[in-house]
Amino acid sequence: DLGYDVAALSGMWSWQASSAFALTTAFRYDHLSLSREGSLPAFFPFSNSDYDREFGEWSDNLGAVLRFENGDSLRLSGARGVGLPSLLDYGSEVVVPVPIMPGMLLIVAGDPATLPVIVHNVEAGYDRPLADIGARLRFSVFWQKNEDLRAFASREQILSLAPFVRALLPAQIGASEMHGFEASLEGERGSWRWDLRYSYREIDDALTYPVAASQMDFQSSSPDHVLTAGLGWSGARFEWNADLRYLSDTTQYGRGADLSGAYDVEAHVLVNARALWRASESASIELSGRNLLDDRTQGPGLAPLERSFYVTARKLF
Repeated sequence: DLGYDVAALSGMWSWQASSAFALTTAFRYDHLSLSREGSLPAFFPFSNSDYDREFGEWSDNLGAVLRFENGDSLRLSGARGVGLPSLLDYGSEVVVPVPIMPGMLLIVAGDPATLPVIVHNVEAGYDRPLADIGARLRFSVFWQKNEDLRAFASREQILSLAPFVRALLPAQIGASEMHGFEASLEGERGSWRWDLRYSYREIDDALTYPVAASQMDFQSSSPDHVLTAGLGWSGARFEWNADLRYLSDTTQYGRGADLSGAYDVEAHVLVNARALWRASESASIELSGRNLLDDRTQGPGLAPLERSFYVTARKLF
């Protein structure tokens, strides 16, 4: 039997220094004790004593807001997060015969020495109200780093030659760093509402262990540019809204029934729309459409997005 006990200590301090400045900080310390008892499969790469280990990790969060007399505000935040391994990462033990090679065994196992993933994040943002047009402008820059990334069943170890026994274990594969910025404008005036958002992010992977690109290739499989826009109008009985989403070119792994291989995804635009009419307070009918610009659009997914329409009638009793 495999298990672990986690003891945690946490605290938070909030300081409203004035109507213009507020500071909040929080911390948490986790202490994990891992253990295992009972029998193990033949050729298993670890003993029960390998699971007698413990470690501690701390996480924290700091946020500050400064408000100015003209309504502008400055936001600063920083955090350190911890992603503890699961019992699957620590103690999976699946023995799989290989039909094409009689006598060969494949063991998919966890590793009791698996380390937690550490996430560092820093962000600064500035907000400005635009009262003349009933809107708010927001801008932020951010940086994030993930350390000790892990990939399941990615490290190979030969346990025996006669019979031939091969193990696939978790691997600590390195780090990935991201930085970028976001800008948005959203507002409402009378019956109209709108929003416009743009984000740019650059990802640099620093992988120190060879691993299938389909598992950990953040820098190629994430679009650098994402632009969204929305417009809507609401009346007493009728309302409609439409939204647009643009993604720059990227790469995806797998397409359709093929779950392997790298495929280019061209930059594309998706447009959706919706209209609703209320016959009464309890009855309405809605028409919505997705991907209105093209019959089929290949996005970052296995299946392409098809143009589609839906009619929905609702009645409350």
